[in-house]
This record gives sequence, C-alpha cells and structure tokens, in this order.
Amino acid sequence: MSLLEVLVALALLLIMVGYVAPSFAEWRAQQQLRGALTALQLSVVKARTAALSSGRAHGLAFSLRNGNLFWDTVVDGDGDGIRRADLATGADLPLEPERSLSAWFPGIRPGRPTGVPPLAGGSAGNGGLALGRSRILASAPDGSTSSGTVYLCTDSDYGAALRLYGPTGRDSVWWWNFRRQTWEPLK
Repeated sequence: MSLLEVLVALALLLIMVGYVAPSFAEWRAQQQLRGALTALQLSVVKARTAALSSGRAHGLAFSLRNGNLFWDTVVDGDGDGIRRADLATGADLPLEPERSLSAWFPGIRPGRPTGVPPLAGGSAGNGGLALGRSRILASAPDGSTSSGTVYLCTDSDYGAALRLYGPTGRDSVWWWNFRRQTWEPLK
C-alpha cells in the first residue's frame, strides 16, 4: 500500500464516522429515555397491581427538587385516598425508598425539550409533571388511575412522555419527532 492509498482510506473512514456519530447519539438518547420511561411504567403497573390485589389505593407521589424528579411508591393508610396531607402526617405510607430519576438515569431530566408543545389534549405541566397540583398518580382498587402526563427529556433535548388514561388505567409512550415537529406514539 502506498501512503496515498492509506490517506484515502482514512479520509473515507472519517467521513463514514461523521455520518454515523449523530445517528448513534440519537439512538443512545432514545435508549436512555426508553429506560427511564420503562422504569416509570413498571412503577405504575406495580402500584396498580398492588391496589387491585389489596383493595387499597396505591400510587406514586412525585416531587421536583433542584431540577430532578423523585417519586415514592405509597399506599393509602386511612381509606380516604392518597393525599399530600396524609403523607405529611404519616396516615398514608411510603412502601419503598424514594427513587431519583437522575440517580437511575443520568442525563435524563423532567420536562419537555425547548420549544416543544405539550401532547394534544394535555396540559403543559409544571417541571415535566402534568398530574394536577398534588403530583400524585393514584391507582384505585377498581383498576382506574388518575390521569396525566410525565414529560422527560435528555440533555441533548430529545423528548418523550408517559401519558396515563384514568378511567381505564392504560398508559402510552410518546416521542417527539424533531423532523416532523410532532408527538408520535412509540411503536
């Protein structure tokens, strides 16, 4: 091989890396978001299953501190539903240690990417949480849940959302498509 052939091969390799690197970064960001959303979905399913099997409301109590999302899995201890006041007095109880989004999924934060509108029919939410003022996602013993949306995004502004449909207890995951400028369901 001549020096010229080696330089041409290196130039072609660098061009290929230049094309692949953005795709890899997008793929990695989407996988990080997918992992965070899956963890939230599993927490929701676990709370819903516990409510169905125990006959007592279970849920997730969310909080935002220093730009990070935290959640507790909680149970209704006094039969009046899960309430912030009852959590403060100890009437409603946490079942597990509090979880931190940034501790479990570095690079993922609550909120929508810059300039991205909320999902159709949903509210913008405060800090990525469109769950009402209480920021509690409760599952009732009849299988229904409270409605709302949790928005997550990466540091590189890829966005996704977990939407919860109250009466049926179902959920769906949505991705923000930058190319089409629209929310699309995850398939």
